[in-house]
Amino acid sequence: MSKKTKQKKTEQKISPSMFERLNQKKIVGVCFLIVFITLLVFYKPFVFEKLEPSGGDRIGSIGKTHQYTQYNKTTGETALWNPNIFCGLPIYYNLNSNAFHIDKLISALDSVIDWRIGWFIVGAIGMYLLIQMLGFPWYYSLLGAIIFLFFPHFQ
Repeated sequence: MSKKTKQKKTEQKISPSMFERLNQKKIVGVCFLIVFITLLVFYKPFVFEKLEPSGGDRIGSIGKTHQYTQYNKTTGETALWNPNIFCGLPIYYNLNSNAFHIDKLISALDSVIDWRIGWFIVGAIGMYLLIQMLGFPWYYSLLGAIIFLFFPHFQ
């Protein structure tokens, strides 16, 4: 009878890739910088030339706002309902509140950077952090944040 000999399995050590060896804190800063530069380059007309997209929603919004501002001027009351849009819509959500939220921060920064760009920055950072929290590597997170910037949200 022959003896069975156990063969030792040698494990191959896989060295981490170049991307995985980088400092994670520096990577996050560089990723946010890349996203910000991509945003500025892609949306240059909005950021530097102060151009605005036009669309049917914007024109409809001007008409909707006109109706209840005229009502407020003639009656002196604050309108809470606009009966002229889609068989009636509430408008009390437009009233200013004293609670702090991200809308007020972005509106305050409107003199520095356009509000659309502010929302894109918030969205890209959120997308980056979401993909990181799902456990993907940083380069997938960066790619996801940049892809998010190319979605035409406001058109």
